Amino acid sequence: MNRLSALLAAAALAVAGTAQAATTAIVNARILTAGPAGAISAGTIVVRDGKIVAVGAGVAAPAGAQVVDAKGGVVTPGFVAANSHLGALEISALGNDVSVR
Repeated sequence: MNRLSALLAAAALAVAGTAQAATTAIVNARILTAGPAGAISAGTIVVRDGKIVAVGAGVAAPAGAQVVDAKGGVVTPGFVAANSHLGALEISALGNDVSVR
């Protein structure tokens, strides 16, 4: 759980607008695109100046970019609302077995 929290925090920092121009590459991630590309088993996401500029399996981290190694982590599109209870009822309906297949 700590690794997931760290990954989510790194991803949030990567896409958050900062006062300085920065490039961040999230590498070795399982990326769920929710688009035609589907799931990318080991891909890279490049964020420049707070905007996603590249996503894919063959994308290389640009020189000088801050690199976040997401090995073993999953990156999905969307925002994280830490104070939301959305989905909490649906998850509790599964019972005690919440294994992911």
